[in-house]
Amino acid sequence: MASFQDCSIKFPKGAQDNQLDLKNPILFLDEKSETFYAYGDGSVIYKSKDLLQWSAIQLEGVSFSHPCISKYKHEYRIYSTTEDAIVLYTGFSPEGPFEYRCVVLKSQPELEFFADCPSVAVDAKTEQQYLICGKNGSGVFAIPLDVSTGLLMAKSTPICLARRPKWMSSAVSEGFIVYHPTTKYYYLFVTYGQQGCDSNIRVARSKNITGPYADSNGKSLLDLDDFQCNIGQMCLSGYQFDQSFGYISPSRPSIVKTAKNSWYISHSINPVDENDKPKEALMQIREIKWSSTGWPLLSPCVFAGEHTQQMQKEWLIGDYEFIKFKPTVPQEVCYYVVLHLLAPMDEDPNTQKDAWAYAVPKDSMGRVNLGESIRGSWRLINETTLEITYWNYIETYRILPAWDTQLNCETIILTGKDSNGYACMAKKY
Repeated sequence: MASFQDCSIKFPKGAQDNQLDLKNPILFLDEKSETFYAYGDGSVIYKSKDLLQWSAIQLEGVSFSHPCISKYKHEYRIYSTTEDAIVLYTGFSPEGPFEYRCVVLKSQPELEFFADCPSVAVDAKTEQQYLICGKNGSGVFAIPLDVSTGLLMAKSTPICLARRPKWMSSAVSEGFIVYHPTTKYYYLFVTYGQQGCDSNIRVARSKNITGPYADSNGKSLLDLDDFQCNIGQMCLSGYQFDQSFGYISPSRPSIVKTAKNSWYISHSINPVDENDKPKEALMQIREIKWSSTGWPLLSPCVFAGEHTQQMQKEWLIGDYEFIKFKPTVPQEVCYYVVLHLLAPMDEDPNTQKDAWAYAVPKDSMGRVNLGESIRGSWRLINETTLEITYWNYIETYRILPAWDTQLNCETIILTGKDSNGYACMAKKY
């Protein structure tokens, strides 16, 4: 376990209740009260001022399924699902009470269109709202809403944003769109695969809210020629670090941005027990950092109050557990390998003397050994960004101090992306 006794990093301390027992969760920030709310299946909602300490609110007379929430003027609108429809509830507080209004949209099974997994997106220029919905079948859709009523616009036509081949069970759902004012892109997060099994979270972006959405390699989420299941940048899948039982099946992504320009993602995920059996799903929240090319990078640790700090190279030297999220068919759990960040003249103790065939560049700050066989070098681009180079192959990371919830200790985390667009993460141990 890493020791940080002699460094000046201010580490967060983990909260005990920041992983909520909430199925199909969605995160909402009420800007008026500066309060976070978490909604999910059932009649209990949760609120927090800091995403760490949560209190429960019991609603009376209503029960939601796969809900989402939006606000227009003074009205809060919750879209929830039934067996064959999306319905609307309204209220004048994010804490309720909420009253049932009407059916908004019905499924059309004969057309493989399913009114399920709703969220609401807003066009940053026109303030036009869209109902984002759909599960498997013909895909994920955007449908224009009448902002004055919260219902569908008259004669509105669903616009397909994402779909998958039938041989992959057409398994795409739970679309969520967020706009980034700096990159001026809309980001569509979706769930690929089957919840509770091999689901994973992917993202693509577009200059227009209705698409087309493409990943970092330019591949469209509408492309059905996805024979290797590699369309969409996979930002989280099932994974396992050392000395922990791991997680499977992340799904139901939702994103919030605060007034201080902090970004967070909430999602559902299943912990795995000592027999590799999935437990009931939990809601987790992770901080999002952004790459220099404008792609979201998820923390490998549950949010515990961490914030970006200047890092000195001496603190980074050591051993890390490294995970790369690469698509597979079906999607496998991603396991860790050991990553050694070494001082400039050091070689890994497991290698023989002069075994380093890789010539370390002059501007590097040390050597790298990945999985005891892959050699490279590392350097700090700035005090919060690390670059690892393996010959002509590069990985770029944001660096954060964090709290390891699984091991209940302080750590340093890396979250980044490689030259091929694969998400990578690591934590020091």
